Amino acid sequence: NDEAEEETEEANNKNDEAEAETGRDGDAEAEVETETVTDEHNEEETNNEITENPMTTGTVAPPLLPPTYARKKAISSDSKLESAALSFLAKIVSIESCRKALMSDTHFIATLSLLAKDTTSFDLQLQATAFLSQVAPFATNIKMEGAVSTTELAEAFIEVLQVQTLPLSKSKGSEVNANSLKSIAAEGLAVIFDDTPEEHQEKAIRAVISSWMSIIKKNTVQRNTGSESDQRDSARLAYGLSILLARASSMGALRKILADMELLKSMIHVVEWRYDSKASNNDQMYWEVSVSNSIQHLSSVICATEESQKVLGVSVKALVSTILTMARPGKAPRKTCDFSTALRRVVETKRDLSGAAAAERILKRILH
Repeated sequence: NDEAEEETEEANNKNDEAEAETGRDGDAEAEVETETVTDEHNEEETNNEITENPMTTGTVAPPLLPPTYARKKAISSDSKLESAALSFLAKIVSIESCRKALMSDTHFIATLSLLAKDTTSFDLQLQATAFLSQVAPFATNIKMEGAVSTTELAEAFIEVLQVQTLPLSKSKGSEVNANSLKSIAAEGLAVIFDDTPEEHQEKAIRAVISSWMSIIKKNTVQRNTGSESDQRDSARLAYGLSILLARASSMGALRKILADMELLKSMIHVVEWRYDSKASNNDQMYWEVSVSNSIQHLSSVICATEESQKVLGVSVKALVSTILTMARPGKAPRKTCDFSTALRRVVETKRDLSGAAAAERILKRILH
């Protein structure tokens, strides 16, 4: 009996240990389940904190923007601020004390020159170029402390004229365009051109010729004139470029470059276009001067000796037979009046007396 009681007691002890172990496992599972529920609850609260606007409970905030978009937006915002700062500085650069303070920073002009060449932000590029154009009258031939050199400015302006494509604003009514940028560069270059080293003068004129031929082709052959602001600035650009071409024509070292046949034909095209019977009178002032400068340059080449024309590779016969063919949207292209007819109209209308005198001189040479 005693042995049976001991075995029964031992069995009861084992059952108690098993129940205790089961109880501990149940408590552990309950704790784990409680923690999971708590974590899920905390995560839900966290999500609610992210998606709920504390100012308007229940309103879901927009999703987070991609990092690239946010970065571009930040760059755009910085560019606008920098553009505004440069616009302000350009207005006070004529004040000597302000100008000296700005020029005393050796990195300032170098930075602006880089910005004028950088097409990442058009507004910033435009303001940087405008500032350099404003400071051009105060440039010196030799780099001096507290001043900017003509070489530095020439390099920046040439780079701007050589730009082919720009990231322009697509918004309606935008007043900025590539022509406005290049016209500012041309104006600045005209100020310093005579005081620029000869090697930079040649490089500058090549850039000017390329820009001139491009803008004339756009307005005559292609008739791709764009918005009103683009048309206005293209006329202003053509005027600025024609001034530089007229200035360079008196320099013997640039004579051969300025006798390029394609350049001369583009000048004939602009004369034929503006004196065609169906020509418009838009932006007449700038185009009239551009035509006048073109006729003056053509007269100096066409009325030169045959020997010099041969050396320069000029064919007067090819020039006289050049007739502009203009594109017409939705219609077949049409030819304008020929060069001789255009010159006669220049003489007869006398809209430009200087041009009329040069036109008369050319007519005497090519008709006799």
